[in-house]
Amino acid sequence: MSAEGDSGTIGGREPARAMEVGETIKVAGSGTSEYTIKRHVNHYSCTCPAWLFYGGESNIRTCKHLNAVLGEAFEAARVPPRSPSSKGRGKKATASKRTRLVDDFEGDTASPTHSPSSSNSKRVKSDAAFNDLTRESDTLGENGKGPIEVMLAKTWELDGRASPQGLWAAEKIDGVRAYWDGESMWSRNRNKYEPPTWWKERLPKDTPLDGELFAGRDSFDRCSGLVRSGPGPHWKSIHYLVFDAVMEGTVEERWRVAKAKCVDGQMSPDDVLKSITSCIAFLPQTEVKSKEHLLQLLAEVHKVGGEGLMLRRPGSRYTGGKTSDLYKVKTWYDAEGIVVGYNVGEGRNSHRTGSLRLLMECGHEFDCGGGREYDGEIFCIRPIDLKCTLSLSAVTDSLRDHPPSIGTVVVYKFQELSHEGTPRFPIYCGVSADKGVAKDAIVRSTQLRADQAVGAGSEA
Repeated sequence: MSAEGDSGTIGGREPARAMEVGETIKVAGSGTSEYTIKRHVNHYSCTCPAWLFYGGESNIRTCKHLNAVLGEAFEAARVPPRSPSSKGRGKKATASKRTRLVDDFEGDTASPTHSPSSSNSKRVKSDAAFNDLTRESDTLGENGKGPIEVMLAKTWELDGRASPQGLWAAEKIDGVRAYWDGESMWSRNRNKYEPPTWWKERLPKDTPLDGELFAGRDSFDRCSGLVRSGPGPHWKSIHYLVFDAVMEGTVEERWRVAKAKCVDGQMSPDDVLKSITSCIAFLPQTEVKSKEHLLQLLAEVHKVGGEGLMLRRPGSRYTGGKTSDLYKVKTWYDAEGIVVGYNVGEGRNSHRTGSLRLLMECGHEFDCGGGREYDGEIFCIRPIDLKCTLSLSAVTDSLRDHPPSIGTVVVYKFQELSHEGTPRFPIYCGVSADKGVAKDAIVRSTQLRADQAVGAGSEA
């Protein structure tokens, strides 16, 4: 297992027992309990309660079983010690609250005007996943160096009335957001990344840049794992796609500077992925001619496995935080699932439904909540498989008190499937009026991943 194996060598330390991605190990717990340790793409998990409720994202959790199997030295390098204030953060739930509840509920013993979206679901790829593995900084350092509040996008309504004509469009990169201040690289949450010196030497010393660290389409997990691994040869496969220079001036003026400062000039994601070493390149921008042209650009990006598009208002200035000068364009999939259980809510909803447990046509199960006005925080819990749970913050109290009964077919929407095959960011839409069975959506990434697997097999 190489250093590029995401959860392989960390800080020069190797695990006491090497595990391949997807491999599982059974370990004995207290009494007659037995738990399962599993290696994922960018982290290790254990089904014990200590790991499940450790707090924080999956890649910064550990437990005594992982320490025993992987070694205390390796775990200390992989998962830094928590401060007292960080313990228990993340999803504050108890095992008794995350109940299938079949017994309880069934008695079963077995430029132009822009229109921001009303759905602002945050992506799990948030830099919060890296907070404890990078250096924190809350203020700018000397000579104006240090992290900033980067520019954030609202969501563009494809079915809205606003025309995209005249906006600038570029492929939305499925990578890790990164700000270069001339000396160091920072996340959007003001955490410091540690690329090797030879990688940073290709970046300008006099111009701060904003962009994404990129290791391939549909490869966020791999990219984030490599970035978290610190400096090393694996950075040869990490590219920096720049989409802005952080300075005064219109966006077009800033782009001219950014393009000139990128040592590899302007390159598309396809060109970058053909390179045998890392690239520092400016991301091409295209002027949108009409809504039809926007849909055409989006279809072209989807065809090659891209995530979506980013739209920029011409003549706009760089401003920190969420702005109406920057929009993201992503499509949603609709599917039907069967209600097989419930999760109890929290806070004022601790006595009623928090989210639904749904069964997919393919046999996977996942937790689904959300609503049309949902703008809360997403919590990911991976005790065995990926379970994306969204708080039902916008669902009515009546629905919480009287959720769809077990066996009901409901409609949900989501943006993409995880590599485990469960929906990412699922949102409950309502009871299906004309469907009697679960029906999975045809997702473009599923076929793309299958094609890539076939291609990899033929090369071998």
